[in-house]
Amino acid sequence: MASDTPEARRRGGDLETHASPRLSVSASGEKDANQESRVGPAAHDEKSSLTARGGERLSKFLIGKSITETLFLVALVSAFSYAHFNPRLRGTLDVANEREVSGWVVDEAGPDKRVEVELYIDGHFVARRRAGEWRPDVLAAGRAVSANHGFAFETPPLPAREAEYEASVFAAHEWIDKQITGLRIVGKPLRFKVQAGAKNVGVREDWWEDLEH
Repeated sequence: MASDTPEARRRGGDLETHASPRLSVSASGEKDANQESRVGPAAHDEKSSLTARGGERLSKFLIGKSITETLFLVALVSAFSYAHFNPRLRGTLDVANEREVSGWVVDEAGPDKRVEVELYIDGHFVARRRAGEWRPDVLAAGRAVSANHGFAFETPPLPAREAEYEASVFAAHEWIDKQITGLRIVGKPLRFKVQAGAKNVGVREDWWEDLEH
């Protein structure tokens, strides 16, 4: 039969010879793929671990840097505030009623200086003056070199009401090379009530508007 001829056998042998490399390549490819599948995840896990450790170190560095900068800023602001916003002003608000608001204030950085003070009632500006009233008790306490450091304001006419009024006195001071004037509260605000009487008959609820004119 023709299929059993030497030529056919030779062709068949050639076919087998040619087919083997393809099978070998396929087997080789499968082997390489298996090796890659075994090696690849390990290398990937190691790379991920290195990346995670690097990210953690970077995060710790940034957090530490942020804390250091914050502490430095707080220290700087505190020093600046002490030097410029917290002058050595001492004083108290002793009396607040419907007749007067009085107390004393001394600038310990300049004990002979007459400090300028401002009166506010319920947050509304009332008046401004120098603290130069006679206060021998301030001198006796060693707070100043003279007794002229008291202040006394006459309480303006206020509408009678059940709710209390709040009086606050602020001392003016200069800071930043005497270019800006700030206000520092003297002692603690005091509350008082106003009863109906001849002094406040017809006083408007917006009484502070009358003080501005």
